[in-house]
Amino acid sequence: MKGGLIIRTILFVCTGNTCRSPMAEWIFNNKVEEWGLSDKLQGKSAGIFAVDGTQASEHAKKIVNSKGGDLSEHRAQVVKQELVDQADLILTMTAEQKHFVESNYSSDNNNASVYLITEYVSKLLENPEELNQTGTSESTSINSCKDGEKSEVKDPIGGTYDEYQAVFFELEELIEIIVKNHN
Repeated sequence: MKGGLIIRTILFVCTGNTCRSPMAEWIFNNKVEEWGLSDKLQGKSAGIFAVDGTQASEHAKKIVNSKGGDLSEHRAQVVKQELVDQADLILTMTAEQKHFVESNYSSDNNNASVYLITEYVSKLLENPEELNQTGTSESTSINSCKDGEKSEVKDPIGGTYDEYQAVFFELEELIEIIVKNHN
């Protein structure tokens, strides 16, 4: 709770919490701040097989830095029941991660829904009013969501800077739709 208001928390989940989910967390929190929604929404991140305390990958840090952000203080954390309980929505990068979270973490004390991030955006885009607000109808990831495809966000680990940047841009497009929907 912040200032007496309930803050909705979105937990972004990937494998190691060093590439995709920290970039998603930063993009989300940055968009939330830009839209003046910091008192309502917050993003967190974790990995299903994260090694607690590991830094974000160098390429992820460089890309976020080029956008005016900073991941130098980011430390990986493994998904745990406490994080699941704190989340209102859990968005994974792959179907395997979604299955892992659903299979290993009780939702008895938690109302959080678990979605593949593209699956969640696809549900948002089922509303035609949302389609008209996005302004991103030409991108491959958005078209996949509109077509009902549940594509996964590729893991760039070990890849080139350009591969990381492509993942960053894909996440940015998806997250912009999510933030607009929660406005």
